Amino acid sequence: MGFLSRLFGSKKQELIVNIPGPGLFNHDIVGESEYQNELSEICGGKTEDGHKKVVTALLIHEDTNPHDNKAILVAIDGKPVGYLDRENARQFRQRLAEAGYPGAGATCTAKIVGGWLREEGDEGHFGVKLDLPVGEQDNDYSEETPESSEFTFIIDQPNVKEFKQVKVGNSVNFWKPGKNSTDILIYRSGSVGGEGKLGKVPQKYTKIISNQSNLKLPIDTKILEVTPSSCTIHCRLVTVEEVNRGKIKRQEKLRAEISKPYRPKAPLTFYADSKSYTFDTGEQLHLTHIPSINECIDTINEMALLFSSADGKRILEKRNEPSIKKKIIRMANTYNQIQILVLAEPDKKNPYISEYKLQITPIDTQ
Repeated sequence: MGFLSRLFGSKKQELIVNIPGPGLFNHDIVGESEYQNELSEICGGKTEDGHKKVVTALLIHEDTNPHDNKAILVAIDGKPVGYLDRENARQFRQRLAEAGYPGAGATCTAKIVGGWLREEGDEGHFGVKLDLPVGEQDNDYSEETPESSEFTFIIDQPNVKEFKQVKVGNSVNFWKPGKNSTDILIYRSGSVGGEGKLGKVPQKYTKIISNQSNLKLPIDTKILEVTPSSCTIHCRLVTVEEVNRGKIKRQEKLRAEISKPYRPKAPLTFYADSKSYTFDTGEQLHLTHIPSINECIDTINEMALLFSSADGKRILEKRNEPSIKKKIIRMANTYNQIQILVLAEPDKKNPYISEYKLQITPIDTQ
């Protein structure tokens, strides 16, 4: 009979809840010195650099402990590794009871640290740090995946060959391979063309990530730890309020930017798409419409500035590069008159290039 079976007896534990942490690993446990052999076995022995192994810990009510009947035992991989200290054990029991789960076991993310063995007798013992909530988050205990704004997980089905391409602090991208798929794949930031797959999101977190995606709300991600065989990701769900605040802040910044006069020291040159029309070098054009500040705030990324021929029948379009469009709009609002000339035609040897080079020169008539 295994250790956990002996602890719980023949009756299986009825409920184990999950406790999400903020990814800080700031709760130490006590008594690890009595369980160095167990920790060494879990980590595969001591190494020269030691360990920072992220694992799942099980927190167990040990009511039969002869020294403290309120003790909370910490187990990893079915092995005892230490205890919550006396104060935290009692707070843990109280929080679970307040959440409606008195006596339940709980899981949380943990990190095994230390365990180095170097020359000249330099040896470090193993220690364990738990990723438990702090402050007001202490009530975030739940039977299923918590409706918490932050959570941490270890990647499922890791593609370890890609781990050399990432480092702590990097963000990651999520992708759902099909409408009916229950999987969510994880890719390293900046990867394209199907490359850079790191692994999968654990199933118990796929629903909350899918819901966030369906709401078209972003997820802040950060790699907390990378080892040759595992990768730990911290996620924070961005709220609607945050998105709206960010949008308002960007709008205010854009409004202030567009409102500033723009007086370049030299004429402004840029490229615009002909949309199959033909223009001559030296031909003079005019800006069909100068967008208002409100128009810019709402659609600056998607809007197109149109430059027309004298007869108004041929049009050039500037759709990309918002920074250039902002300069053009600011210049048009700064000066009484601007002169727009075609400087160069597209490269006729390359039929895929249809952009004309234009130049705007401000004319101050005052």
